[in-house]
Amino acid sequence: MRRKIWAAVAVVVLLSLVSLLARVRIREGAYDLAIEPAFQGDYREAVCVIGGKPRTVRSSGCGAVCAFMAIRHLTGADEPDPQTLFFDAYESGAYTGSGLSHEAVSAMLRENGVASEWIGRSKWRILNALRDGKPVIAHMGPGTFTDNGHYILLTAVTEEGLVEVNDPGSRARTGQAYALDLIMQEAKTNRPFCVCG
Repeated sequence: MRRKIWAAVAVVVLLSLVSLLARVRIREGAYDLAIEPAFQGDYREAVCVIGGKPRTVRSSGCGAVCAFMAIRHLTGADEPDPQTLFFDAYESGAYTGSGLSHEAVSAMLRENGVASEWIGRSKWRILNALRDGKPVIAHMGPGTFTDNGHYILLTAVTEEGLVEVNDPGSRARTGQAYALDLIMQEAKTNRPFCVCG
């Protein structure tokens, strides 16, 4: 009788393990979300003045532009634009002059019908999100994309397993493919990736 119970337990554990491995497997192949880029430099009008210094989407709104690209891609809506998203963050107290927090970016998404989840440096979750049609906002630290802090949008996976980006601060880097290991290494904070949708 004990042998039958142990055998049954072993089968259940084995099936559970197989199920788990199937869920965490990184799916192969290329995938391009074809997300239309948007750029901070296109929004030069001052949104607010903090400490005597005008703040614009161009100077401080990379998070708003990334949220806008994700919202537009997932909902088809062109409004609110990055200028409005950034102004609303300022008006609500979410922007005080030192960059947009993860909570502020999530609020922009949520208020426009897009769910989001901030995750850690999980290669399989990032790649699977992209392959499921979900854009991923990445909060980057010093390195390839910034000297301090900057948001970019991950938009595609190439056949070689590289990740293409829309960089709201750079037309030159937009559409370029980078190793996900590099992006994860240069990412800022413990949960630097926002899966949108």
